[in-house]
Amino acid sequence: MTTPQLLLFLAAFAQVALTIYLYLRLLLSRVAAVRGGGLDFQRLAYDSSAWPEKPRVFQNAVASQFELPVLFYVAVALTYSLGAINWLAVILAWVFVVARIVHAVIHTGPNVIMPRLRAFQVSMAAVVLFWLYLLFHVVSGWLILA
Repeated sequence: MTTPQLLLFLAAFAQVALTIYLYLRLLLSRVAAVRGGGLDFQRLAYDSSAWPEKPRVFQNAVASQFELPVLFYVAVALTYSLGAINWLAVILAWVFVVARIVHAVIHTGPNVIMPRLRAFQVSMAAVVLFWLYLLFHVVSGWLILA
């Protein structure tokens, strides 16, 4: 395995680890809420907004990991399958992951909207550039063969 291949894999692994970490924090916050009492279990069965604020924050942070990151995971898989791994792909992947980590820290911490939005914008730009890089890789290879 080359260094860029390893670093791209580690970026994907870091994104998975972030998701698992947020799931664990969600679980712990829900356990604490149940132990704290006062929950309407009938309502919780069909309405996740019945949870107290902290579990809802982590639930939203977990849900966020299954939105934009899906495009990242597909891009990583395609980069491997197309043999398109290079330092540009690695840099874009790590920019994406670091921005997602910053986004999650803000989301589950102070939850200040503008810094969180900036982190989202950076991650969005990174994944869009990643996909444009893949498009260029595929089209340029096709043009050479055509």
